[in-house]
Amino acid sequence: MLMKVMTRWKMMVAVLLIGACSTMESSAQSISNRGKDFWVSYPFNWFFENSNSQEMVLYFSAEEDAVVTLTSHLESGATWERIYNVAAGTVVSSDEIPKGGLNDSRLYDYAYPAGNGGQGLIKKAIHVHSTTPIVAYAHYMGNATSGAAMLLPVESWGQSYVTLNNKNYFGTQPSNTYFYISAAHDNTVVEITPKTSSRNERDFNGGASRAAGVPFTITLNKGQSYQFIGRNMADDLTGSRVKSIANSSGVCYPVAVYAGTSRTTLGCTGNGGSGDFIMQQCFPTQAWGSTFLTVPASNDAGANVLMTNIYRVLVKDPATVVKRNGVTLSSSTLVNGDYYQFNSGTPDFIEADKPIMVAQYFPSTGACPNSSGNGDPEMIYLSPREQAINRTGFYRNRLEAITTNYLTLVIPNKGTGLSSLKIDGVNVSSLALPATNLYIAPHPQNNDYSIVVRRWVSARAQCIVESDSSFTAITYGLGNVESYGYNAGTYINNLSAISAIHNTLDPANAMHEFTCINSPVKISALLRYQPTRLEWRLSPLASIMNPAADIVNNTPVADGTVVVKGEVRYKYTLSGDYLFNTPGVHEFSIFATHSSVETCDNTEEVKLSIEVKAKPEVDFIVNHPTGCSLDTVYLTGPDNSTENYRIRDWSWTFPAGASATGKDTLHVFGAGADQPIKLSVVTTDGCTSDTTKPITIYAPPVVSVSMSPADVCGGADVSFTPAVTYQGTSAVTGSYWDFGNGTILTPSNSDAQTVKYETGGSYTIRYAAKISETCVSDTLDKPVSIYNKPEVDITYPAGCLPADGVVDFVNNTSVSDAQTITSHQWNFGDGNATAANPNTSTQASPSHTYTAYGNYYVTYSAQTDKGCRVDTIIKAVFNLTPVLSYGSFSAVCADVAPFSVATASVTNGVPGSFEYSGAGTSSDGTFNPATAGPGTHTITATFTSDAKCVVIITSSVTVNAVPVTSFTIPVNGCLPSNGEVTFDNTSTISPAETLTWSWNFGDANATAGNENTSSLFEPSHKYKDGTYTISLTATSASGCAKETSVTAQLNVTPIVDYPALTAVCESAVPYSIAIATVNGAVVSGGSYSGKGLSVNGMFDPAAAGAGIHEVTYSYTTAGGCKEDASSSIEVYARPTAVFTIDKDPCSGEAIHVVPGAQTGTQTWSWKIGGNAVGTYANNNAFDIPALSAAGTYKVEVATTNPLGCTNEASENIIVHPLPTADFNVPVKICVPGSATFTNTSSVGDNAALSYEWTFSDAPSTIIRDKDPVRSYTSTTSHSAILKVTSAYGCQASSSAKTVSDFYPAPTADFMINPSEICQGADIAFADASTPSGSVTAWNWQFSDGVTSNSQSPVRKFDNAGTYSVSLTTGNAAGCYSVPVSKSVTVHLQPQIDAGRSFVALLGTSVQFEATANSSLLSFSWSPAVGLSNPNTLRPSLIVNTDATYVLTAVGEYNCAAKDSLTVKVLRTVVVPNAFSPNNDRVNDRWEIPNLSDYPNSVVSVFNRYGQKVFESRGYATSWDGRSSGKELPMGTYYYIINLGDGSKAMTGAVTIIR
Repeated sequence: MLMKVMTRWKMMVAVLLIGACSTMESSAQSISNRGKDFWVSYPFNWFFENSNSQEMVLYFSAEEDAVVTLTSHLESGATWERIYNVAAGTVVSSDEIPKGGLNDSRLYDYAYPAGNGGQGLIKKAIHVHSTTPIVAYAHYMGNATSGAAMLLPVESWGQSYVTLNNKNYFGTQPSNTYFYISAAHDNTVVEITPKTSSRNERDFNGGASRAAGVPFTITLNKGQSYQFIGRNMADDLTGSRVKSIANSSGVCYPVAVYAGTSRTTLGCTGNGGSGDFIMQQCFPTQAWGSTFLTVPASNDAGANVLMTNIYRVLVKDPATVVKRNGVTLSSSTLVNGDYYQFNSGTPDFIEADKPIMVAQYFPSTGACPNSSGNGDPEMIYLSPREQAINRTGFYRNRLEAITTNYLTLVIPNKGTGLSSLKIDGVNVSSLALPATNLYIAPHPQNNDYSIVVRRWVSARAQCIVESDSSFTAITYGLGNVESYGYNAGTYINNLSAISAIHNTLDPANAMHEFTCINSPVKISALLRYQPTRLEWRLSPLASIMNPAADIVNNTPVADGTVVVKGEVRYKYTLSGDYLFNTPGVHEFSIFATHSSVETCDNTEEVKLSIEVKAKPEVDFIVNHPTGCSLDTVYLTGPDNSTENYRIRDWSWTFPAGASATGKDTLHVFGAGADQPIKLSVVTTDGCTSDTTKPITIYAPPVVSVSMSPADVCGGADVSFTPAVTYQGTSAVTGSYWDFGNGTILTPSNSDAQTVKYETGGSYTIRYAAKISETCVSDTLDKPVSIYNKPEVDITYPAGCLPADGVVDFVNNTSVSDAQTITSHQWNFGDGNATAANPNTSTQASPSHTYTAYGNYYVTYSAQTDKGCRVDTIIKAVFNLTPVLSYGSFSAVCADVAPFSVATASVTNGVPGSFEYSGAGTSSDGTFNPATAGPGTHTITATFTSDAKCVVIITSSVTVNAVPVTSFTIPVNGCLPSNGEVTFDNTSTISPAETLTWSWNFGDANATAGNENTSSLFEPSHKYKDGTYTISLTATSASGCAKETSVTAQLNVTPIVDYPALTAVCESAVPYSIAIATVNGAVVSGGSYSGKGLSVNGMFDPAAAGAGIHEVTYSYTTAGGCKEDASSSIEVYARPTAVFTIDKDPCSGEAIHVVPGAQTGTQTWSWKIGGNAVGTYANNNAFDIPALSAAGTYKVEVATTNPLGCTNEASENIIVHPLPTADFNVPVKICVPGSATFTNTSSVGDNAALSYEWTFSDAPSTIIRDKDPVRSYTSTTSHSAILKVTSAYGCQASSSAKTVSDFYPAPTADFMINPSEICQGADIAFADASTPSGSVTAWNWQFSDGVTSNSQSPVRKFDNAGTYSVSLTTGNAAGCYSVPVSKSVTVHLQPQIDAGRSFVALLGTSVQFEATANSSLLSFSWSPAVGLSNPNTLRPSLIVNTDATYVLTAVGEYNCAAKDSLTVKVLRTVVVPNAFSPNNDRVNDRWEIPNLSDYPNSVVSVFNRYGQKVFESRGYATSWDGRSSGKELPMGTYYYIINLGDGSKAMTGAVTIIR
């Protein structure tokens, strides 16, 4: 109450207009209590009928300049209007609202019961319009009464309300509960269902009362109000329903509804003492929520002292499950089917599975615990967590004797929610205030939230509260039996649907709070119901999102259900991904249709919003010190974006399409300037971002090498100087030299190098320089020519001096390269040289005459045009040379035996030995003509004297070739019938010579006309059967001859003849045609062949068949020579005897016979079953009369042609019985469902049967199943007929039978609450099968092996996973539904053990030993201070204080578990050595610091005599220097302290000083 005593006894109703909005730019699109248009009325108040002393004042507060127009619409149709200019950041008070006279704005006419007393339609309302958004609060004040109400702008209004009032009780004085309705449109029609009866209403039924529970309609125009006032003082209108319905044009308009009491007392038990006016504007049901975090109001003693408040939880559906702090409220406590009520002095968590509305009531002074002192009744509608805001403003007031202002809010404490909380621009965390003025504590029902209570000395001041996290809040003031209070600010969004998004690139989380620019996102709506039509209006965001086409779904199907804050919602998701290009909170509308939507067309518009943040800013580190293209570039990606988004995925893109993944990577670039490196990241929230950096890469170094001097001979030094070119800034760090001569150097610089080549030649030096270990130049290959020294090659007759003494030096000295030898210098070392025979020479190959045998040293030097010189010394020994002689040899044939050619000799008597060589010649002079082969061969004789003089002499020998004789007999063993053979001569000779021939045929039977010999090249000879040896001798022109012979078995081919044969009839018996002759006579042996002919000549005409057939006789001689002869025989055809007949006739059917085609004239004679049927001269078809008896019969025919040839044929036929057709009609047919018709048909021969069913309800459909199963959807009777056909076509039909025994079957359905849950929690399965009440049996299958027959079972799933749950239902008729299946997702419930607690010395390190049932959980320890990593399972800790550490593990679906351990610090015990128990309050007791840490310690004190004067187990009470209650004298005492922890006992002395 704002004022206890007013001199004018007037009541002031103030509407306070203050800014309240989100800090986010686009959140103005969300509907809050901030707006431009408001309607409020001057509602019924106790003072109306008790002095009419009230006044109404409006306060306008704006955060930007505003022009506010206040218009009071009056009964007369006139208006009372005022205009106010409100500067930004200021508050303006309006004039008093008229309460009487012509401008009377009250909802009141005449005092009750003489008049309406304010009941009924009143043409009054107050309209507030502002040019910019403002926020409105109503504040009522009066003598011992006051009230405050938060106003809601027009755009937040709904079409369905349930009022939340309270009882009316104010002693014996008249006070009433009420609600009123305001309209902003003409022709607004509402339906009202009051919870109690009303005061009499003048314009209703002659001034009658409106009855409780009876709906009625009222039509309002803009600027009018309808007020309903409870008839009796004890009435409570809570639960009254107001619904906007269609007017005559079919339009429904939203309305505003206010509820309260004119004055009441409130108490936790019974009624309170002091009374107050209470009123609030009701939230439309679409804005109700399901989760509330409550905090009782603080009393005037301090912010940290909470009074006990009264709470009401309003439900729209009595089946709503409401829980308080996790405990379900009993439905038996539901008052009037509308609300639960309870008292609470602690913060609570209220949740429900369906939308609820919660009111918090302050009691009368002293009427509840902790409520004495200042204060009085008040009612505040609380915001659910779903409507929390993150910025609001309210007006603190001191009117009506208010002494203290309060703000109580609940805010998340995770992240920066609490740390960013500011009140009037000052961070709450920086305020150093006592707990009585600032109270901050974790919410006991949810540690993720904190309670913040701010207390001030009352003042008329505006207060702004803001944070980066949304909060719920109430504000109130307390005075002497006075109070005011209202919601500090809220969203009033339509919660029938809420938006949900899933960032596609984050598969780990099903939903996200926000998305980012250009990040693919899936958009969902979570609805409280299953709409029958759903329209998405996305086109207004066409410039912001893509795609942005509107989407209409006339048959929407939910993706499933999700539980949001305990409420089951149906999830509808747009297909495909969406992209946003602009940050902010973007709003769009959906239009959902459902029968439960209380609008004219059962369709409501719900505005959904999506928060889009700027894409994360990322940077990365490039590490590439050399800049070289051959060096790897190391790239280090960030863990977080600059906004501290945690990054999950990193993707790198490089030039030429190369890519990589991972936080850190490496890449090798080609040379080039400003090459782009692009990093694309995905945060753990699924947001994407990218950044690009250029990098300049230099080509590797390029090298060259120069050489000095240019011309070098082998053995000289060469200097090589490198030149290294590199565009980068790094220096050369090393070189590689390979000089091509085996010398390799790797200096750490690029200095010149000197090397020596011992020998000349073409060398390739290799050089490379490096900037780093990998940035190395291409290896330079530089050819280097080192000129060779001349290579000395001199020959002379070493050791053997010619007879004239002249030695010719043959000089083959050369250089291997392009040099030219330009000088020669000889010194012959001859001391006997003369001027005519000089000792030196400059010739290349000189001669010198040595006049004496002996040893000589000859020197020689050669020099090239490049200056390369070589010197050599030749040691020559000269001796006497032998003289040789070697004769010639006669020619020989190649096949003669080896012979000696060792005939060389020495003619001058020099001793020594010969050695021979040449083709086919051994070293001892043996010559082998066959080895040497044809031709003339040189034989060399080498003589070596004992003095080592070597002389060679040669001779020759000619070897003539020997013929290679061979021939073949080309008859393959068999001669022609005359026995003649022509031989094939294949003899050869090489080299070619003329050959002569001599043949011997080896034929003892040879004659003068058939001679036994021949000299022809290839002669002929006639043989008889026998074995012969034939020889051939070939002789060459040089007289070399060769003979060869062949032994052969020769045979002569026989003469075979086969005479002509006589024709025969095909039906004749087999006979012999073996009449063939061999050499003119029939002989035994041989073989016959041909069609129908056996090997021994037996001919079977029938087997051969009609026609002319070739027959063959084959004969083979003893020598294997074979000959054939052929003849032919004609076989006359027999007549045809072929016919077709129905082999499977049915009993009673004629048997149709069709004779086959005939050749020429023939007769047909027929029999059946052995009985003659007839003889016919043609092959016309005919019928055999029907046979009645079933069975097997033989049909025969005999045919004859004019040649006398005959034939026969027969067929067996089976006459089949007719079937019997019959069936059983199904009974107890379930509809919908299927029924089986049982076929009882049969046939005598057990043949397979086929069936044709016809049903009168589907006459055009033939069913061919044996026992057909038919599906039925109706219970209409019909008939059935069965036609049966056997496998042989025999048919029968049944009579028609009626099908009529039908019973309706149930349709299975069920609800799951919730469908997604944590492991081990209950899931309720509620049967929703139809028709309701008909189901008598339930079969639940839970896919984990568990079944249930309960109607609505409650299950716990022990294991995590996705389970398919199916339900089949049955009724009393035995009809069962089709199973219906739905899925349940059970997430792993974390199971953790924080591990053992620790007692450790100060400063020691301990490792927590927690365990968990999964490594995939997220872990957090609280408090986190001092832990090595609070987000790991087993952090370490340096022990420095006593603490309890709580481990929280969170898994999928936020399934969580908690456990705790304690850490106790064992501090060093410091024992004082004296104390002075003299009652001066200084050191009066022997206080031993830190000993309290050792609860098991034992302290013993002894006097100097060893007597124990004190002992304590534990040291809860320190020693006061007494023993058995008596003071001990001054002196020194001795102690033993056993700490009880296993350590060594502490001992020492303590002195008592007095």
